[in-house]
Parts: sequence; structure tokens; C-alpha cells
Amino acid sequence: MIIFFFKSNILPKRAKEFEGISSILSGFHNKIVTMPQDLHIEGGDVLYQSNTIFVGYYDFDDYSDLFTARTNKVALDYFIKFFPEKKVKGFHLNKSLTNAKKNILHLDCCLQIIAKNKAIIHPEAFTYKEDYLWLIDFFGKHNVFEISENEMYDMTSNILSVNNETVISQPKFIRLNNWLKNHDIVVEEVDLSEVSKQEGLFRCSSLPLIRYDE
Repeated sequence: MIIFFFKSNILPKRAKEFEGISSILSGFHNKIVTMPQDLHIEGGDVLYQSNTIFVGYYDFDDYSDLFTARTNKVALDYFIKFFPEKKVKGFHLNKSLTNAKKNILHLDCCLQIIAKNKAIIHPEAFTYKEDYLWLIDFFGKHNVFEISENEMYDMTSNILSVNNETVISQPKFIRLNNWLKNHDIVVEEVDLSEVSKQEGLFRCSSLPLIRYDE
């Protein structure tokens, strides 16, 4: 198994975060990929399922004016070329500097993959309706839990899948947690509300380094 770690070009305010994991990454040897300077991407905009890589991005003309736009189309095109044996699907996300409930910071704020065939989706997050319809076709309508604008704002999709049978979720996500339990998913409820005040939740607090397909 070949393992790569992609060192992305993120916001200057966050650049020093890379130093915090330098000791961990020493074990990757020559598998750390430094991306081109014009490529912008953050981990929250990348999801993976069934040999498919999901990439959230933004490419309108005002990209450079929006600090909420973290991944550009250059990144999407880069991964399409880097992984020719995989399907790489891009999702153009809505952004706003004035309305937090209309702003999709990352893909995992509006899409979360659970187990082998289930997903949490916020339909209004996607600029193009065909992207939402593609997701419905990919997972199947009965396997999708749709969240509202308010639930998206509360980061209801930002839970963490430990494996195909277990997730970590906020206790207050009652509607979601009940749906998961009814679909035979074990829900470990952990209160991370203080962390959520920094605009992040369970998936944002994780950094999976190796993925094993089951």
C-alpha cells in the first residue's frame, strides 16, 4: 500500500500548524507531497468513499476576496490527474461573508459519509443542483439524512466515523442520532460544544493518517 501525505497551501494564519505534526510525519519518509503554490486546499474539503474522492471547491471570480473559500479548482484538477485510477468528483459550494447560514466553509459542513453507503447532506449547500442529485443517486435516497440550514450551522454533519458501525456525535443532535441508531449505527455521544464555538467539531478535530478499506 502506497501512502501519501499532501502538504497543502492553507491560510497564512494556520501555516504553523504543520509544525505540530512534524514528528508524526517523519515516518512518511519520501511520501510527503508539497503542492504547487497556486493550489489551495484544506482537509475539510476532501472526503473518500468506495474508490471515489469527493472534493468541495469554489471557483467564482471573487475567490480571492472570500476568506471562506479554502479550496480552488486547481486543487480539484490536481487530484483528478494525481489519482487516475480513482473517480474524483468536485462539488461547487456556496459561500457568504455576511450570512453564516448560507456559507459552506468546507465540504464536511454539508456532507458526511457514514458506514459504506449512508450520508448526511445539506441540499442547499451546493451551487449546482445536479451535484446534490448526483449524491442522491450515489447513496440512494433511503440512505441519506438531509439536514436543514440551522442544522448545518450547528455542524450536524461534522460527526466522526470511527469505523463502518460507529460514529461520534453531539448529544444535542437528537434527530440525527435517532436516525443513525435506527440504521444500526452505534452512536457515541460526546459533548464537544466548547470546541464548536471555534467553528469546528469532531471531524475537524481529527487527522486520519492511514485509511484501511474494509
